[in-house]
Amino acid sequence: MRQFVAEVPHLVIAKIQHVGWKKLLGGTAAVILGVMILVQLFYPANTLLPYTKVDGISVAGKTKQQAIAMLNKAYADHTIAIYMGSGTKPVTSPKLSDVDGKVDNTTRINDMSYPWYMRLVPSSLFWSGRKVADVPAPKFGDQFTTYVSKKLMPNCQQQPVNASLKANNGKLSLVPAITGGSCAEADVVASIKAARPTITAKTSVRVARNEHKPDVVDTAANELATTLNDRLKSGTTLQVNGSPVPIAASDLLSWLDFAADGNKLVAKVNVDRAGDWLSKNVAAKVAVAPGVSYVKTLDFTELSRTNGAPGKAIDIAATVGSFQQVVDGAGTAATVATKVIPPTEQYTRTYSPNDAGLSALMTNYA
Repeated sequence: MRQFVAEVPHLVIAKIQHVGWKKLLGGTAAVILGVMILVQLFYPANTLLPYTKVDGISVAGKTKQQAIAMLNKAYADHTIAIYMGSGTKPVTSPKLSDVDGKVDNTTRINDMSYPWYMRLVPSSLFWSGRKVADVPAPKFGDQFTTYVSKKLMPNCQQQPVNASLKANNGKLSLVPAITGGSCAEADVVASIKAARPTITAKTSVRVARNEHKPDVVDTAANELATTLNDRLKSGTTLQVNGSPVPIAASDLLSWLDFAADGNKLVAKVNVDRAGDWLSKNVAAKVAVAPGVSYVKTLDFTELSRTNGAPGKAIDIAATVGSFQQVVDGAGTAATVATKVIPPTEQYTRTYSPNDAGLSALMTNYA
């Protein structure tokens, strides 16, 4: 009994303290809510709410005029990737301002408001401004059609390009074919005007185009590359005066030009490039200087002749033809070809001391 009486004061104090804390917490919460609503009631009508984002760009705390200017510039700098037909790469990626286009955000930003009834809702300051109207359609100025005519139509009207090959580090690799095509300027204009750009995503426009396929496609070029890379992987040799001169694959492949033959690709040895190599590395080995033929004349009538020996020089065209046989698979080695160089002539002329001699002399000077 005494113990119970002794504990009563402690229980009463604890109860009082418990009730006091509740009142304190309730009062504090009421004050916070009151301050929050007060701040919301007096928040400037021309200033966007905290945490406000428009098209992924934060405009929190900015005036409407600042937000409009920021968004208009962002859209002016936004790029549009323009594709033609089935192309996998854009022919150009201009900024919206480059095509004299713009997205005007004035109306939708000015329409963003913080009504009085929302201001009475606690914490609405932090979430009420998250609803934004859709992006308005872009508008285009007078220079738009000029841009389309000068910058885009040349890409629209394009001749097809055949697949080809190029030499690199002793091997042939593919130069892909390019599909050509044609399209109407009205279709280009309509396709771009139908675009609805947004800053948060890439904007692309694909213009319909009547496509023209090249004669030689990638598969045909790759077939030739496989054949020649295997056939010429070790290069070849050139027989010069009975001795083989090695020619590296990198040199031989670098002499090749490629042209269409129907829907096939054929390789031709370029005379100029191969000729440069032959002139530097082979010509001197087969060259024989021509001799001199001595001729004596009297009044332009030949009296005697001592013929000199003919010379010899490399025949570039014929030697290149031998290389072509190697490329075509008709042979495994080339042979240098030569041509005869006639001897030079040295004349000793004499004239008679009469009218016939004078006439012959005057004819010679004439």
